Amino acid sequence: MKKVKTLKDGTEVIIRPLTDNDFEKSFQFFQELPPEDREYLRVDVTQRDLVEQRIKTMKDKNVKRIAALCDDKIVADAALELEGVGWKEGVAELRIIISRSFQRKGLGIIMAGELYLLA
Repeated sequence: MKKVKTLKDGTEVIIRPLTDNDFEKSFQFFQELPPEDREYLRVDVTQRDLVEQRIKTMKDKNVKRIAALCDDKIVADAALELEGVGWKEGVAELRIIISRSFQRKGLGIIMAGELYLLA
C-alpha cells in the first residue's frame, strides 16, 4: 500500500507502511517535534532505543503503522493498535501525530482514513 495524496495546499505526500528501514527517518521526525507535542505520546521518543522498540512492535499483528513522507522525510506518523483480547477484540485505538508544518492541510483526515481502511 503506497499512495500519493495531495493536501489542501497542493503538497503531495506518500502514504505507506512504516518499515524497519525507517528507523532513522522516524527518530528524526520525533526529534523535530516540539516538546509540547511530544507530551501526548506514550513513550519518550527522544530515546533512540524506545523509537527502535516502537518500530519492532510492528511485527505484532495487533499494531499497524503508517507514515506520510514528503521529499523522503516523514511528516506524519500513525498507528492502528488493536486490543484483540476477549470482548475487546473489535476495539482499536488510532494514534496520529503530524509535523507542525503539515498541520491544518488535511493530512490528519487522510491518515485517519488510511488507518480506517487497515482496520
